[in-house]
This record gives sequence, C-alpha cells and structure tokens, in this order.
Amino acid sequence: MAPRRISIGTYDRAQALIRNSEYRKGLEALSGLSQEAGADAQVKEEPDPWVVYDLRKREYLTFSEIARRLSGEKGSISGNKRLHAFYIKVKRAYQKAEHLIDSVSPRD
Repeated sequence: MAPRRISIGTYDRAQALIRNSEYRKGLEALSGLSQEAGADAQVKEEPDPWVVYDLRKREYLTFSEIARRLSGEKGSISGNKRLHAFYIKVKRAYQKAEHLIDSVSPRD
C-alpha cells in the first residue's frame, strides 16, 4: 500500500494548529496560569457511591449539600466551577449506586 500523501491544505491546517497550541502554552507560562486554574478545572477525586447514597437516603441531603460536604468547597454550584464539577460527579456516583442496587435486587 502506498503511503498517503498530505495535501497542501491539510499540511497548512496542521501547522496552524501546532502554532496555536504553542502560542497558548506560551501565554499560560507568561501569565502563570496552570491547567487546573483554567476554565476547564477538573476535580480529580471520585466520591464513593455508597457514601453518596447513604447521605442522600439516610440524612436526606440534596446533591449540592453532599457536594459541598465531600469536596470541602463553599459557595453556590453555579458560581464555583470546582464545586459544580464535583456536584456532577456526586450525581453520577448516586446513579451508579442505584444501578448496582437494581442489578442485585430480586425482580418481581
């Protein structure tokens, strides 16, 4: 099979993407921004599905209260990006626990 040739337009687009990423890295270095301080801040830790399930069912907490308690963040979900990311992970953990319970409980 013959090697695939890259057209001039594709090569130019690839070079532009490389220049753009290098430009962004340079700006981050100059401004002192880190990856975690950016707009796409990610929360690395995952909440335990069973802890989330117990807090929801036994203590009757809302997902936002659970997210605040487990993450240690303060403020509103809409104003704090880290808290909002953890709130989404809390909801996902609760759904995972419910799914596991449904999968092992006897069916009627």
